[in-house]
Amino acid sequence: MTPGLNELLRTWQQSGQRIRPLTFDPSRTVKAAKDVGEGRDQPTRSLIDLQALQARLTQAARSRDFSGLDVLDWRYSTLCLEKSALLADLSLLRAYLEALAQRVRSRLLRGLARVYINVFTTFPQAATLLASFLVPRADALGRRWTEPAARFRLFDPTIVVDRLADCLLRLDSVATGGVAAVFDQAGLPPGLAASELGVRAFQVALTRASENGGRLRSLAIAQRIVDLSTTDQGGLFLQGISSVVQAITDALLLPFRTITAPEPVRDLVETFLLRQLRDPRLDAALWHPVQAEALAVMHGWLTEQSLELFLGIVDKVADQDENARRMWLMRGKFWRAFHRKGYIDQAWVVLGLNGVREVKRIIARTDASPGKALSYAELTQSTNIANHIALIMKIDSLIVVDWSHNGRCHIWHERNSAAPALYKRFYRKDDLESASEKPGPYTHYAHGSWRESVANHIREQTGRSISPNDYS
Repeated sequence: MTPGLNELLRTWQQSGQRIRPLTFDPSRTVKAAKDVGEGRDQPTRSLIDLQALQARLTQAARSRDFSGLDVLDWRYSTLCLEKSALLADLSLLRAYLEALAQRVRSRLLRGLARVYINVFTTFPQAATLLASFLVPRADALGRRWTEPAARFRLFDPTIVVDRLADCLLRLDSVATGGVAAVFDQAGLPPGLAASELGVRAFQVALTRASENGGRLRSLAIAQRIVDLSTTDQGGLFLQGISSVVQAITDALLLPFRTITAPEPVRDLVETFLLRQLRDPRLDAALWHPVQAEALAVMHGWLTEQSLELFLGIVDKVADQDENARRMWLMRGKFWRAFHRKGYIDQAWVVLGLNGVREVKRIIARTDASPGKALSYAELTQSTNIANHIALIMKIDSLIVVDWSHNGRCHIWHERNSAAPALYKRFYRKDDLESASEKPGPYTHYAHGSWRESVANHIREQTGRSISPNDYS
């Protein structure tokens, strides 16, 4: 402070005079903010009763008198349409739309657009009527609706599904994150992916991608289906909707009913479905929506997996002398011949201690995902629990168990109460041998005569026949 200013201040203090404070009235903005903070800006409104509004709306449509509805009722009226009688009775819906035409606002139009996409397949006639109302008013919907409405013909029910399916199948767009991510990249309105319109477009895209049930053309197409079917959280898209689960599994499995899947495609599909729906042999709950033919393809792949697991692990843990190698070479050719013919309906492998260790090494070495991890049972009691391995097969009406390490081949009819059940987690040796039927059990003699005996037993009981040329 300067000496002069300091002297002036000292003189004023000695005079005893007080400075009169200046006061200003608060601005309207400040007063309003204070009122809002204290909850005094306006009377508190009770939450709107949508069920009561729905009843009033339906009555107004029947009487063609909407004078009893206020501004707030109209604002929320679109939230009542999806569960109202107006969608089932087109005359009531027309009355509502005629009255609404006099009160059109962007917010109301967007509400109608959401109703349209959400009832697209459940109420197709109502959806068509809503679309006709929205088409001439699309410019008033706002940017998130107006632009895609023109580009994808959103409000043309005869065209929009194909346009959206084309969008999903364009390989130049990134599908990581699923249907919602693709639609978002395309600038489509939020919520479209989970709507009835979005689901229908997804189903059509799946059918096209798998060529209407024909062969998947390439790994890229299979990968596209997998990507579209996966959410950004890694789950299955709309897994709670049975028709969606069926459409996904139809697209990925049905093409391979009569042809062999290319190995990369099969590996991708098998890994994806096991991760999302688990092993159907152990947990069938998530597979309930899946068609029997599609499930049979998956069971066939898993049967082959169990057969190859059995033979591969036996190769690792069996004694590596010349007789053992010859025995397992014979056994592998024999059971693979049955598999090639499509005779092995189901298979399940039971591993002793060394077999379990070997499987764990395989899983660690191949970095298998949790969904792709090999499924097997464990042997809890045996005369050679370290090395014993058993393969349980269902061949038509027969249950067949083949053993490693000088074990014998046992056969039961499925009606035999002693026949072992498949897909248990644990087995004792007695569970897999007790009360098997004559003329078995069959000893695996080194010269291979057991194969003809087992083949004859199976042929006589089931009619499923293989010749020595098939396994020689």
